[in-house]
Amino acid sequence: VRGNGTLVPEDLRIVSAMTAGRIERIVARPGTRVEEGSVLLEMSNPDLQIQTMQAEQQVRQAQIELLNLKTNLRSQILTQEGVVATARTTFVAATQEAQAADSLQRRNLISAFEVANRRAQAEEATTRLRVERERLELQRASIDSQIATQTGQVAQLEAIAERQRNRLGSLSVRAPEGGVLQDLTLQLGQWVPEGTTLAKVVQPGKLKAVLRIPESQAKDVVLGQSATVDTRNGIVKGRVIRKDPSA
Repeated sequence: VRGNGTLVPEDLRIVSAMTAGRIERIVARPGTRVEEGSVLLEMSNPDLQIQTMQAEQQVRQAQIELLNLKTNLRSQILTQEGVVATARTTFVAATQEAQAADSLQRRNLISAFEVANRRAQAEEATTRLRVERERLELQRASIDSQIATQTGQVAQLEAIAERQRNRLGSLSVRAPEGGVLQDLTLQLGQWVPEGTTLAKVVQPGKLKAVLRIPESQAKDVVLGQSATVDTRNGIVKGRVIRKDPSA
C-alpha cells in the first residue's frame, strides 16, 4: 500500500487567547525558535484593565472593613467590660447595704420598708450583674464568627482580583514551552475573541509521517504494521500508530 503524505511534528502546543484583546505588537515571527516564557505578542484590552482595577479596589475596601470590624468589636468588648465593672461595684454596694439593713433591723433601728427596699436593690444589682456578664460572653463568642465571615469575603475578593490580574497578564502572550513558532498570522490592530488560536509551538526534532492512503486500499492498513517512509532524504523504517476511524 502506498500513499503520499507530509512530515508533521509529534509535539504541538496551541497558544490560545485567554481573554479578548487587540494585537498591539508582534514580537516573534513564524519559524523563530522560542524559549519557554518568551513573549510572542502583546495585546491590549482597556475594559479588562478597568475591571482589574475595580476588583483590586473592592479588595482594599473589604480589607478596610475587616480592620474597622476588628476595631469596633474590640471597642464594644472594652465598653461592655466597663459596664460589667460598674454593675459589679453596684452589686457589692447594694449587697453591703442590704446586710447593713438586716443588722439594723435586728436592733430595731430601721423600718421594715427600708429593709425590703434595700433587699430589692440588692436583688436588682445581682440580676443586672448576671445579665451584663452574659452579654459580655455573647459578644466575645460572636467575635470569631463575625471576623471569619469578613475574612472569607476578603479572601473571595482577593481570588477574583488575582484571576483578573492573571487575565490582564495573559495579554502578554508567552510561549508555553520551547520550540519553533508556527502559524502566527495575526495583524497589528486585529481584534481577537477569547479562545482564538494565536500561534502554535512545535518540536521540529520529533516528526511523524501522515500518509493519505486511497480509500480502496485503507482496509489493508492495520495498527502496528511495518512501514517505510521515503523522506526524499533517505528511507526511514517505521510502523503504523494510528488509523483514521472514518476510513
